[in-house]
Amino acid sequence: MPANPFTRRHLWSALIVLALFLLLNAWIAWSVREASSSEERLVWMVLSVPLGPLTGAVVRGWPVDSTHDHCIDNAFSLLPWHALLLGVAVLLQWVGSARPPGWIRLTIWILGWSAWYAGGILSLAHSLE
Repeated sequence: MPANPFTRRHLWSALIVLALFLLLNAWIAWSVREASSSEERLVWMVLSVPLGPLTGAVVRGWPVDSTHDHCIDNAFSLLPWHALLLGVAVLLQWVGSARPPGWIRLTIWILGWSAWYAGGILSLAHSLE
């Protein structure tokens, strides 16, 4: 059985990428606070960042309120593509005997998480229209 490819660097880099996207979503929430009718929506805008492409749907009230079908449809259409990118990044951590050097694997890892959270930004941009 191969050794565990996940290191503390993987953990810290994933947390740093999450923190950056949390800050980005907080900045977006701060920017639209005057146009928003609900402070609760702004809070969900920041708290739903780990959900990636589903961020826009959550901001629009999914799963409780399904009156904004176009936002939900958009979020779920983004989900498979961004999940695929994240899944590939995770799977590439276990590339066989010709494993790339650690810095390449870590870069792939960071790009995978960035793609996942960027799906949230795309979904959020659609939901704010």
